[in-house]
Amino acid sequence: MKIFLTSDIGASKKVNGIRLVSELNNTNKFADNLKKAVKGHDLMVFVASSPFYEGTSTYAELTRSSLSLAGIRFSKMVILDGSNMDRCRELMQRADLVFLAGGDTAIQMKMFENMDLGKHIIQCKGVIVGQSAGALNLATDVYCSPTPDETSTKKYWKGLGMTDVSVEPHFKPENKELIENVLLPDSKTQSFIAITDGSYIIDDGEKQTIYGEAYKFSNGEMKQLCSNGNNIVLGASKSTSK
Repeated sequence: MKIFLTSDIGASKKVNGIRLVSELNNTNKFADNLKKAVKGHDLMVFVASSPFYEGTSTYAELTRSSLSLAGIRFSKMVILDGSNMDRCRELMQRADLVFLAGGDTAIQMKMFENMDLGKHIIQCKGVIVGQSAGALNLATDVYCSPTPDETSTKKYWKGLGMTDVSVEPHFKPENKELIENVLLPDSKTQSFIAITDGSYIIDDGEKQTIYGEAYKFSNGEMKQLCSNGNNIVLGASKSTSK
């Protein structure tokens, strides 16, 4: 099993107020590496960000179309949300690709708990991609920085336990206010890796590799680990869930 922790894969963009499909962001060879990792092409499971969000089907189709443009095609796609939670075990066992969507991180994690995803996702033999909130919730220990879009005031909770890497997505190193007032103080409680859009981390069960611009926040300090166009091995995989 390979796990991709992403910030934004670039599957869609807004043009004149309308969201349209776009090519995957391949700045750091995300599309290339995902295409190599995916071995089966029967079933893609798109896991929603909330139980009954009306925009889920649109984002799911845009994601599937963007993957198809990159040559990553699937015969079928099933959306997993509040309407079919009872299929979670079956879908995880069958999936060639599981895509965990972005959205409100706390609401998504509550849905994951209700469908017992943590118990069933370990049976997945395919590739798992977590984008933004989906990437956060794949961690054993989740750190979720406060944003206007998040409904929860909690910053820390237990995630799915598929990796010990906790990410801070959509990171902008020029946002000094967020860094000084939030991220550096919070890193004294829990360490995390901040990744910019287009950057990602692969945890293949043996090692964790960063691709693109990324920074480590730990003990009140910030250190750049990698830059766009490059990759480094972060360390050995430590999760026992896989």
